[in-house]
Amino acid sequence: MAFDTNSHIQQQEDEVEFLQAVFSDTFVDLRTRDHWQIRRPPEFVVTLVPQQSVGESGQDPISVKLHVTYTSDYPVSPPKLELEDYVGINVDLVKQLGVEIKQLAGRHLGEVMMLEVTQHIQAFLHKYDRQPISLHEEMLQRQQMEAKKRFELEQVAQRQKEEMERRQYEELRRNNAKLRQKTDESVVVKEPEPAGMQSDNQTQLHTSTENKLSADKHEVIRIKSSACIQRGKCLGRNAHYSVYLGVESDSGDLLAIYEWVLQFKTAKK
Repeated sequence: MAFDTNSHIQQQEDEVEFLQAVFSDTFVDLRTRDHWQIRRPPEFVVTLVPQQSVGESGQDPISVKLHVTYTSDYPVSPPKLELEDYVGINVDLVKQLGVEIKQLAGRHLGEVMMLEVTQHIQAFLHKYDRQPISLHEEMLQRQQMEAKKRFELEQVAQRQKEEMERRQYEELRRNNAKLRQKTDESVVVKEPEPAGMQSDNQTQLHTSTENKLSADKHEVIRIKSSACIQRGKCLGRNAHYSVYLGVESDSGDLLAIYEWVLQFKTAKK
């Protein structure tokens, strides 16, 4: 039994030394931070990036840290594997990767396995690596986003303008309806004469209307041969003229009718 324990320890230390040589600066043995230098199973963190193709260089856009804690009898039992501080890859893919490396460790029980695990992670990151874009492509993407944002703002402004115009129209329509109702209640409408009589009596009607302008009552005023205006109640008067409410019968337009009373002095004989 002691021989088996010593064998496990030797396997663990040999693998840690190998991994440290492979990953160099991205490998951190966490046991070196212990205050008490008491021997315990290896624990380390290694930062992994996508596998590089031959001739491929540059900073890797995505990475993940693999936190490994050996059990005392590793590799007979699997180590504890945790993925931390991932960059450039979404959480769902990280969860998927975590499941895959644990299944991989289960298939390699009885033999050292960390090189296979780290290579699997690098291959996975390479598969889902973001493709770098040029400055021109980045500029075009930014312009498209700005254009989309401007379009959305213009749409919002247009809808607000249409809503304001609709409310103004509804308010004007209600006010006109109230004013027309008030006018209808106060105006006495005379029946129009037959069309045949209008042409014969046009001059007579015009003269008659002028004579009635000074009368303070509701009446129908005909202008030319087609327009028919209903004169309503007096809105106000002063020493020179009076103002009456008027409604054009065909269109319903509201009018203001001004009435002047002219006085003429007759010459003495």
